[in-house]
Amino acid sequence: MIKKQAPLSRSESESGFTLIEILFAMGILASISVFAIQMISNQMEIRNDISILGDTQHGVHAAMSHLFDDIRHAYIIPKNLAGDANAGGRSYTPFFTRKVLGSENFLAFTTQNYRSFVRDSHQSNIAVVRYFIRKDPKDPTKDQLVRRVDTDMAERIDLDGVGIDSVLLKELKEFKVHLWDGEGFQREDWDSTTGTERGTLPKMAKLFISVYLPLSEAAAQKQALEPGRDRERKSISLESIVYLRYTLDQKDPKTPVKDYSWK
Repeated sequence: MIKKQAPLSRSESESGFTLIEILFAMGILASISVFAIQMISNQMEIRNDISILGDTQHGVHAAMSHLFDDIRHAYIIPKNLAGDANAGGRSYTPFFTRKVLGSENFLAFTTQNYRSFVRDSHQSNIAVVRYFIRKDPKDPTKDQLVRRVDTDMAERIDLDGVGIDSVLLKELKEFKVHLWDGEGFQREDWDSTTGTERGTLPKMAKLFISVYLPLSEAAAQKQALEPGRDRERKSISLESIVYLRYTLDQKDPKTPVKDYSWK
């Protein structure tokens, strides 16, 4: 005998989601999606900032390493030999010149720190190097720190076309070289070719390099949206003191103090 199935109740026949429940669920899903996208975007931005920081730190340390090693091996011809020196038939004798005049920040000297990257090269380790600041050809609002190397030493290194340029830092904030005078790092100018510094080198140099951190894509977009707002650029600074190895028997311009505290 077949039993007749009882009819479904109203509540059972209308089971499912209401429109309000669907909209509520979609709102929750949208909120979670927005949160997830924001979190991923923040992580990508942080990762990009860390990458920029690492690259900038590496660049500053590399620039300081070049400068430190070049100055450490700076050399000149002593006063008693300067008249007989011919520097291997070159047009001028070794020198050390540091000038700070207005916007000019000029440092040039002969060094025994040159390394050839040519296989089986017979080049000497003697070269003249120059460190100077110039405007970025692609963006005149930015300064570059440039290292110029000339192994021929046939013409003045401050002339155009002499030597090979390498851009060490692209967004330079500050570059300072203070020279030891016996009492402190108070000298900025030095010229071993004339005057009281003729035939001498500074015994030590205090080096300071500061460079701006490049703007990330997000920071550049914010700056573009608010061009009139001044934003403080983040920067990295590095400082070091180098002793010039060929100044052991040389006297300081000033009588050294007995007790000196490093500052």
